[in-house]
Amino acid sequence: NAVLTGTSAITPIDLTGTPATNAKTTSTVDLSAGLADPGSNVTFTINSQTVTLTTGNGTGPGNTFSLSDIESAINGTASVGVNATDDGAGHLVLTSTGTAGAADTIVTAGLATAGLGIADNTYNGAAAAPLANVTFQVNGQTVTLAGGASYDGNAIASAINTQVGTSASVTASYASGKLAITSTGTA
Repeated sequence: NAVLTGTSAITPIDLTGTPATNAKTTSTVDLSAGLADPGSNVTFTINSQTVTLTTGNGTGPGNTFSLSDIESAINGTASVGVNATDDGAGHLVLTSTGTAGAADTIVTAGLATAGLGIADNTYNGAAAAPLANVTFQVNGQTVTLAGGASYDGNAIASAINTQVGTSASVTASYASGKLAITSTGTA
């Protein structure tokens, strides 16, 4: 019976694509110099939870609320459902702590009014986006490697055997980094 063996090692075929992402939003205001303390508490909501910057507690220059103060107030609010960080350039970044995907949201209110540069809005995550299927033929029979997965040599051999092994009269195996396809037809 005929045997076809690869001459070079198989590189895994990655069809996973882009993973799902969490909802995220970034401030349009540079808060490097802090946020002025207006002499009364500054409040806003994230995911229906009230966040308070308490007047007189700013640690920035001139008792302003530093970016770190703002991040700490958000991160210290129970059930807020976000992680507040910054981009290193003075912009507040809110990232949902929920399950990544299109249903993941951050709902904000009052942040723009407070001077934080994030509009009142619902921000959504994104669903995973797998790559398209890859198909090839063995003895005229189509083998499909489905998008959304990664295939090493063993997985490719398995796909050949389970999808077309009988109809294409072949058996596929993988050893020593090489894929071998052996005819099972009569010689």
